[in-house]
Amino acid sequence: MSIMQGNFAGALVMTLTMFAGVLASGVSKELSFTFPVFFILALRFILVAPAMFLLGYSTLSGKLFKINVLKYMVLRILLGNLAISLWFFSLKFLTFSQATALGQTSALFATIAAPWLLGESVGAYRWTAVIFGLIGIICVTEVNIANFGFPILIGLGVGIIGGALKIVLRILGKTEHPLSVAFWHNSFGALLYPLIYFFTLDDSVPYAALHVSEIISLFFLLGIAAFCLQLGLVYAFRMAEVSVLATIQYSSIPLSCALGYLIWQEGMTLVQLVGIIMVLSSGIIITLREYRLSKK
Repeated sequence: MSIMQGNFAGALVMTLTMFAGVLASGVSKELSFTFPVFFILALRFILVAPAMFLLGYSTLSGKLFKINVLKYMVLRILLGNLAISLWFFSLKFLTFSQATALGQTSALFATIAAPWLLGESVGAYRWTAVIFGLIGIICVTEVNIANFGFPILIGLGVGIIGGALKIVLRILGKTEHPLSVAFWHNSFGALLYPLIYFFTLDDSVPYAALHVSEIISLFFLLGIAAFCLQLGLVYAFRMAEVSVLATIQYSSIPLSCALGYLIWQEGMTLVQLVGIIMVLSSGIIITLREYRLSKK
């Protein structure tokens, strides 16, 4: 398979992963009104653990536990858990669309680093799409000096750490099986977050805000979405270059804006609508270009 065919396949996987990510984030935000952040994180990883192990072991047997380059796996675990913790807190303090848009600035940071750290060629076409999408993100978030505070810093922190994580995932994709990467990352989270929750014991959130059946349904959806998200990320970055996947991930922003409007009545201004169009356009342009190149 050529690199261009890999890019197109990776773009398709990332598109599906993006939907899983938005679903997981939306469920997490809804649960954050009822449960502490670390409780949600603990269940997120615990719910995924059995399916991740069964799929991995049935596919790889004992090779599931093998990691060839340990330092990058450790870095993936550290960056991944830091990013997801900040991400959950950003969902709690920002609107759904703002948190998603700021988190997706990781695309720009990863694209900047890719030529130097990965040796990937990022031409004018991809740079234009990435920067065009970034301008759209600024429009969506409507960040300015007046509202630049701690919650915005958390969102930008997700973007910076997420950019570094994308680079590490691409490196791991060249030496490790995606199932092994996902298994070890999830196993660590399934141990870490229950311990953090146990020692913090945050009881400040009203646990009765949702009906029991709603809670069960939401956690069920969270488990499925998180499982698809973890696998999709490692497979996509194994297949495609970072700069290609960057603009595809931008597409989660318009979907998040729509969900924020429909579920939490988060309003949208004309500037935000223009930003959504810009973000969508950047992702579509890159996908169509990689599809044409894959046919050559």
